[in-house]
Amino acid sequence: MNQYEELIKNKEQEQNKYPFIFSDLDEMEKELAKRNINKEDIKYYFSENHFYIIQRHVDKFNEIAEKYEKEIEKRIEQDLTGEGFIKDMFKTQLKNYEYGYTLEVDDAIERLGFTLEEIDGNARLKNGLELAKREILKEEEELEM
Repeated sequence: MNQYEELIKNKEQEQNKYPFIFSDLDEMEKELAKRNINKEDIKYYFSENHFYIIQRHVDKFNEIAEKYEKEIEKRIEQDLTGEGFIKDMFKTQLKNYEYGYTLEVDDAIERLGFTLEEIDGNARLKNGLELAKREILKEEEELEM
C-alpha cells in the first residue's frame, strides 16, 4: 500500500468509530427508516464527493478530517523530491479517476485541491505527478502483455 493510501485508510478507520450513514440523496430516506432514525436527530455533512448523514458526532468527524488534511500538507512538505508521498498521492487519485484509460489529470488534480499552474510552478509536485503518470501507464502496459 502506498503512503497516501495508508493515510487515507487510517483516516477512514478513525472516522468509522463515529456513527454515520453513507448514502446518496435517493437512498437517504430508506437508510433512515432502516435504522429507525428521525430526520430531526441527524445533521447533514458533505465530504469527499459522498453524502454523509452523521449523528451527534459532526464536530469529532470534522476534527479528524482536519487532522488528516494537516498531515497530508506536512507529508507533502517533507517529500523534497516528489518521489515519495507526493507521487503516491497523485498515483492514488489518478487511478481513482482512471488515468490509465482517459489520460486526463484534471479531475484528480482538482480533487487534491491543486491547479495545473500550481503543479507546473512546483518542481516537487510536477515530478511527483509525472512519476505517477509513468507508473500507471507502465502498469497498464504490463497488464496488456
